[in-house]
Amino acid sequence: MQPTNVALSVTHPNVTIYGGNRANFLSSWFFLWIFRLLKISRKHNLGYENLTLQVSEKAQIVGDRLEGFWKVETDTKKTSKPSICRALIKSFGAPYALLGLYKLFAAAFMFVGYYYLINQLIIFIEVQNDPNQMNTSEHIYAVCFFGCALAFSIFNNQVTSESTRIGVQVRAALMVLVYRKSLRLGTIGGGIGDVVKLVSNDCNKVAEACVNLHFLWSSAVEIIVMIILVWIQLSLAALPALVILLILFPVQYKLGRLTSNIYNSISNITSSRIHLMSEILTAIKVIKFYAWESYFRERVGKVRNKEWTQMITGLVLKVWTFCVVFGAPILAMLGCLCVKLVAYQYPDNVLKPNTMFTVLALFYTVRYPLMMLPVAVRTTLGALDSFKRLNEFLLKSELEPLEEESSPINDDQKIRVFIHDADFSYEGTTRPALKFLNMTLRQGEIIAIVGDVGAGKSSILAAILGQIRKENGVRKIRGSISYVPHDAWLLNDTLKENILFGNECDEERYQEVIQVCALRKDLEWLSNSDMTEIGERGVNLSLGQRQRVSLARAVYSNADIVLLDDPLSVMDPVIGKHIFHECIRKYLKKKAIVFVTNQLQFLSECDHIIVMKNGECIEEGTYSELIEKDVSLASLINDYVEIEDPDQIDELINEIRLEPVSDDDDKNFDDFNILVTDYSRETNIINNSPISLNRTLSNTEANEHTISRIIESNKHTSQDINERTIAKMIERNSLSALSGAGKTRVMGPKVNREMNVTAFAVEKNQLTIHSLNERDGIPPINIVSETKKKEFKAGFSVYLDYFRKSTGLGLTLLMMSLFFLMTAIRIFSDWWLIKLVETDQDADFGYLLGVYGALVGAVLIGIFARGVFYAWAIMRKSESLHDRTFLKIMRAPMSYFDGTPLGRILNIFAKHQYLVDDVLSDNALQFLTNVPLVIGTIVFVIVLIPYTATSAAVLVFLTWLIIHISRDVEERFKMLDANSKPPIFAHLSASLEGLASIRSYKVEKRFDNLNIEKVDANNKALFTLMQVKSWQSLYIDIMASIFIYTTALFVILLHHSDSVSPAVAGLAIVIASQLLIFGQSTIRSGRDIAAIMESVQQLLYFRQNIPSEAPNIIEGKRPPSDWGERGEIKFKNVVLRYNRFGVAVLKNISFHIKPREKIGIIGKTGSGKSTLLVSLLRIVELADGEILIDDLDIKTIGLRDLRSKIAIIPQEPVIFAGTIKSNLDPFNKCSEDEIWEALEAAHLDEKVRSMPDKLATVVLESGKKFSLGQRQLFCIARALLKKTNILVLDEATSAVDAATDRLIQDTIKKHFADHTVLTIAHRLNTIMDADRILCLDEGHVAEFDSLDKLLRNQNGFFYQLVAHSGPDAVQRLKEKIGIHDESSSSKNVDNHTNSPNSSTVNIDNNINQQTSTHVHHMPQSLGGVFEPSPPSATSTSQP
Repeated sequence: MQPTNVALSVTHPNVTIYGGNRANFLSSWFFLWIFRLLKISRKHNLGYENLTLQVSEKAQIVGDRLEGFWKVETDTKKTSKPSICRALIKSFGAPYALLGLYKLFAAAFMFVGYYYLINQLIIFIEVQNDPNQMNTSEHIYAVCFFGCALAFSIFNNQVTSESTRIGVQVRAALMVLVYRKSLRLGTIGGGIGDVVKLVSNDCNKVAEACVNLHFLWSSAVEIIVMIILVWIQLSLAALPALVILLILFPVQYKLGRLTSNIYNSISNITSSRIHLMSEILTAIKVIKFYAWESYFRERVGKVRNKEWTQMITGLVLKVWTFCVVFGAPILAMLGCLCVKLVAYQYPDNVLKPNTMFTVLALFYTVRYPLMMLPVAVRTTLGALDSFKRLNEFLLKSELEPLEEESSPINDDQKIRVFIHDADFSYEGTTRPALKFLNMTLRQGEIIAIVGDVGAGKSSILAAILGQIRKENGVRKIRGSISYVPHDAWLLNDTLKENILFGNECDEERYQEVIQVCALRKDLEWLSNSDMTEIGERGVNLSLGQRQRVSLARAVYSNADIVLLDDPLSVMDPVIGKHIFHECIRKYLKKKAIVFVTNQLQFLSECDHIIVMKNGECIEEGTYSELIEKDVSLASLINDYVEIEDPDQIDELINEIRLEPVSDDDDKNFDDFNILVTDYSRETNIINNSPISLNRTLSNTEANEHTISRIIESNKHTSQDINERTIAKMIERNSLSALSGAGKTRVMGPKVNREMNVTAFAVEKNQLTIHSLNERDGIPPINIVSETKKKEFKAGFSVYLDYFRKSTGLGLTLLMMSLFFLMTAIRIFSDWWLIKLVETDQDADFGYLLGVYGALVGAVLIGIFARGVFYAWAIMRKSESLHDRTFLKIMRAPMSYFDGTPLGRILNIFAKHQYLVDDVLSDNALQFLTNVPLVIGTIVFVIVLIPYTATSAAVLVFLTWLIIHISRDVEERFKMLDANSKPPIFAHLSASLEGLASIRSYKVEKRFDNLNIEKVDANNKALFTLMQVKSWQSLYIDIMASIFIYTTALFVILLHHSDSVSPAVAGLAIVIASQLLIFGQSTIRSGRDIAAIMESVQQLLYFRQNIPSEAPNIIEGKRPPSDWGERGEIKFKNVVLRYNRFGVAVLKNISFHIKPREKIGIIGKTGSGKSTLLVSLLRIVELADGEILIDDLDIKTIGLRDLRSKIAIIPQEPVIFAGTIKSNLDPFNKCSEDEIWEALEAAHLDEKVRSMPDKLATVVLESGKKFSLGQRQLFCIARALLKKTNILVLDEATSAVDAATDRLIQDTIKKHFADHTVLTIAHRLNTIMDADRILCLDEGHVAEFDSLDKLLRNQNGFFYQLVAHSGPDAVQRLKEKIGIHDESSSSKNVDNHTNSPNSSTVNIDNNINQQTSTHVHHMPQSLGGVFEPSPPSATSTSQP
């Protein structure tokens, strides 16, 4: 067990985690290896690298074993249905069944001690009259009693420890099996979230069942044995006990089933609440724009009320369980006494001390099995449900492996892909995705694929990869494949490892790939070059950078076939052209390439073009052949004149930190209060004045100081940081005034993988309580640091604050005192038995029995009453913590959400609230029940046998020492366990997203190994944590066993004393024996409460640092009912500063918008476009100046009054889960006729009428039933129903196809003709009908005039901005609005007349001449565009 290399053990200690499968049984029974772990932990902060699993515990071994038995189960020759439960039994059943022997041994030693030895000790005291006569037999009984207690503790803890060990093995094996299955699936039926839930929920439920399953049968066995032994002692007088226990046993079983159902219901409701909260948090900006906070508060309140009702019901069921557990022994005792004293005559009704207290001891043994029975029932039923879901998942159809041809295809060495008359379809669908597909791809060729959205372009790549099922025809693939997906798929690893992707590094080839993929400049900008860690899904890279890294991976892999799914669409033209020529055309010239593209300027250099529509090839050939067929490719380009930012800000700022640097940034915080103070400093937003880092600084100085601190914090990057850059970043991080969360909400101050996982899980509905990091609410802690670990522990003030919540301190203390009162009454009832036993036959047994019956009744009623009181009080506190925090969140300004990671906020309502709701309430009930019992037991024994006080004091100190020694280790491994879980779920999610890439690169084995590594890392922490807890439980039980022994020893030594009668002696021993179970249970629940109080602390103090917006309504300053009808808007000397960054984004802006005027707002990135609308809606308060709507200063009224008068149409349409009606009219202000009119105006009435439930149709998260265009139309209908005269929209058509674009534009023009309309424009086409154009430049109004006047001013800002989009952009825009330019027009006609292929030439020339960042996007709707053009189109079409 000692390491061979002593020096190594000092610098890098290693501890092997041992279970109960060792040859040295003494080491296993007494957990001797834990002592070494504790010793090393005092000097080192142990991490995963310091722990070694035994071979039998590794995920690889247990996973392979289970997979082998599962393959046997799925053997097609078998007639029975495959069962994962059966496979688990074959894999782990034998060692698990042997643990039943441990359980039987524990029960045997318990009954020997409680029945035979207690009986013999009391008999000895009864018959031994001579105080001088001593013999060794009584000491042997005492020692044997200690031996039985010790043996019971050993075997009982072995059952728990080994059951947990096998449970963890089962969980690991299932995780491996599920992961391997997911790599072979064609489609993920219910989405990625369902697979994550299988791993996070169902695998845990099966493991939990393994821990408790033995109690299911052992409870019945122990109760039956106990009844037999009581019958031997009391004969027919035991009949009441038999009846009572035969009734209560099935009652406990039924309570277990009910509790299981309640838990399932609570789990579902909690999940719905978390999904609703995630929906609110991701769309909080839109909710504030719509002034819908009250509606969502009501929705959350309804869900929370359902959850609260179920939780209090579950608690009441637990109270009934405790009534049965603690009421059964005394109720059975009362029944037996009644029969004994009433039904029998003297001398048969004499109550002998040895009989009565032996029976009492036996009755007390029934409490443990009765307590564990409902737990075993609940966990077993939960596992059975999980088995159904696991079976369903594991039996899903798999993709057939792609067969690679070994010999030349059709005897042609160069053919790499050959597809002939093939039909392909996706799993679960009958309609083919591709029909009659034909393709021959040779080495050195580039085949381009173009077509409409949904035409089948990406499906062709899926067919080549083998990701979709081939129904008919021929598909032959020869050679290795690399794949670049449309959405770049990156791992949470260094940039270099994302490119190498597990391959060996050839430095020369690597540098060539960096060059041809245009990553050289990116590496210079990144602080750690190619060793920069990439966040989850590339969150700290721009879209273009992600795609270039993805492309570099494909190029570096050196595969024979390269599949490119439109990788250049997110890159600017200069970089795109470089990559196409240097990488695709030159570097990959010997490769076979399939190039899906929406950028048709590259088609002329492709060898072959396939045009797709509705899953079929409608045209194919070379570029020249398509031109000869008059396929109008040129008409697909330059449909839009886009406003671009020449500064390429998106590519530059991904590593720049916006957070002002505080002096405490690099400190380790000693306590939570310091942490909260620092976090508050980071996120402090003062609405009406600039932030003040020093009270003596002026506003200007404070702003300059903040800017200088930001610049100082970004010395790690080579980028030029100045006030202009910061302003652009602020605008960029807002994304747009009307879209979702800014980037900082996802990333937080630093790239934190768990927070990114949380944000993405929310988006994809993958979130579960178990997949959240427990410590996500506080800044990340370096868990493997060798420095002193800083802990965030809940102090006394936290407990005091929690006690005061909702019910008040007085009621809380009253509730707690009831637990002590009931324990005192129960102990008094035990003492009353001494009177019954020691009273002679002439005494009034009726009176004594009546008093005992009254005490029993008081205990039973008191246990239930205190439990119900407890359930009400604890849930009121939980409700208060949730509601107050939620209200603060809903009143927080947007600046708070922009500066606070979504994962941190959501974790408060998910993980921490769950721990407080469920785990704290359960543990606190157990703790408050056990603590009075343990304290009462020790005090009562000392009262009966005063000499035991010394041993009690010593043993209490030793128990404290055991807890103290193991506490730090337990907390450390609890933290390691918590931190090692999210990477498992993150890896699973990432793998499911990148299945096509994983399969195409044939790296399934590598990713399986990565999964196994992460599971093993978690198992190391979890195994060690469980073993340390078992060690703690065993040695606390040993302390209890010693106390029992000392009690028995003093009883023997003092038996001749008048104070120690046989009844007193018997009661003292019986009472002391209670510590054996309840002692360590009390300590464990107390430690769990202390850990959970950190979550209480988070909930208590989190909201203290949440700032608040201005009031929703200011009574006395409500605007007139007709306010806003004119729609006149005036900006007067407006200055808006994002106080957190000290930068003024709007600088002394003034302009006047007349009633019902249509205004287009344009400007480069960072010019203030988004901020202008932010200021209008008071998302951020002005630093100076005023905004007037209809001559009323908007800052004088409430936010709801303001925002309810402004209609919003966002760029990214937001549809909430609910119904169609609730999405359009959440406050039920409109009639159904008005709603149908709005739907008709938005061209949605036919769609909605075709649905069975019409307006009551359920809408899923994010409106999944509807297309992007339809969701945008819903937003238009929503704006119409708001019945306001001011409309704000952020170019609502930039992400939809051409047909929907026209439909939306026409709808807006028609139905908002009498509105004042403000439009943020990214494309000039959308504002050509505007009355005036407002041009912003770096926070100033550069120009504000009509479009034709702006275009005539060649030196103006607008003219220059349009010119950046290309040399012919100004002329094209003039033609669109009817401004005639003779010279340009004639030149254009001449060019088109002289060369039939001039459109192609112009494309290339335009790209060569561009120095801007303009990206030519092909419109997403190509319906009909490939039809032959009329002959006259050549001379009249626009470029």
